[in-house]
Amino acid sequence: MPRIKVTANSFADFACAQGPERPRIVQQIRHQYEDPDCRAFDYYKPVADALREGLRARDAEQRLGDLPKQAKLKGQDRHFAELAQGAALLLTRIPAPEVILSPTGSVNFGDLVVSVNPQIAVEFTDGRREAWLLYCKEKALNQDMADAPLLVLERMLASKLSGLAARVIDVRRGKRFRLTANRNRQRLNNFLDTEAETFVKYWHQAVVAA
Repeated sequence: MPRIKVTANSFADFACAQGPERPRIVQQIRHQYEDPDCRAFDYYKPVADALREGLRARDAEQRLGDLPKQAKLKGQDRHFAELAQGAALLLTRIPAPEVILSPTGSVNFGDLVVSVNPQIAVEFTDGRREAWLLYCKEKALNQDMADAPLLVLERMLASKLSGLAARVIDVRRGKRFRLTANRNRQRLNNFLDTEAETFVKYWHQAVVAA
């Protein structure tokens, strides 16, 4: 049986879901991956592009303000406006960073392979460097929800000896999440492995529309 390959953002969508929503999310993800005409993965790409290129060119405010004009799908203009507002808030909370090259890679969990491609990597004037995985969904992120994607990102960054710190960004709320030193890493890693096993189980149970 071939291994299941998904992106870190798809795995994060599952990890952030709760209750009966979880198997439904996996079913949607599987349908998206098996539908060659599905454009779901491009839905929020203009947001990441605007933030990254805006930071690089020092014109983020203008690029984020122009985001709603790039909407092509129903309702996308509202989402882009909310995300632009949250991204602008984020930039008021941090010193202006330089955009740097972001490593990419994958993390293996038995039958599941999670590809990790941080949308943005930055370096601050004090030398701190971070890799950002952007969370753009409407549902607000909290620390427990952010733990799984943070761990996946952290594992990939460590495998590349990148020296970058893992951050998950709740773009709509303009909030950065990290794994603090007092978190129980063994418990969190066990939790992550269990999440991966559950994802694989739901994947095989999913009924994919023809």
